[in-house]
Amino acid sequence: ASRLPFKSAVLPENLWYIGEYAFYNCTEMRGTLVIPEGITEINNYAFGSMYGITGVEFPSGVTRIGDWAFEWIHAQEIRIPDSVEYVGDYAFAWGTYKTLIIGRNVGYLGHQSCDTNNLTKVIFLGDVPRVAEYGSVFSSVNALAYYPEDNWTWTESAKEELAQQFKSVIWRGDQLFVEVT
Repeated sequence: ASRLPFKSAVLPENLWYIGEYAFYNCTEMRGTLVIPEGITEINNYAFGSMYGITGVEFPSGVTRIGDWAFEWIHAQEIRIPDSVEYVGDYAFAWGTYKTLIIGRNVGYLGHQSCDTNNLTKVIFLGDVPRVAEYGSVFSSVNALAYYPEDNWTWTESAKEELAQQFKSVIWRGDQLFVEVT
């Protein structure tokens, strides 16, 4: 797709999803991307290759983030809300974010969905998520990963299995840290 000259956009209030390629390659947009309430799905490539975006504010009801939806995002932190259940392949790949907070209900992380060599801290707020059956979610990531130590799904074997998704990881069960964030 060619680069689009949009510098801003206002979305209608009755919108419930962002379609494929809706804002893909809109490189002139800058700042924090505020996705309006009512959006439940962000489809494939919806906000991909938007190099000027430095943050994302998700609506409280979004449940699905599609493949490549936010690839190349230049934020300091990505906070996937508790309402999200599915994060597609490459959804947040190759961004510059250093911290990733994965909401309580994220049940699936796709192939390379969170793969960026800038990422150094991953905070899991819920159960151990399922991951893509092929490839790796965090293949170039060396991180300190926090998990809720009072959550029964975070067994030693679950952490060992999920650790295979990282380049390297140090696990830290720290309920106080998780609750504060």
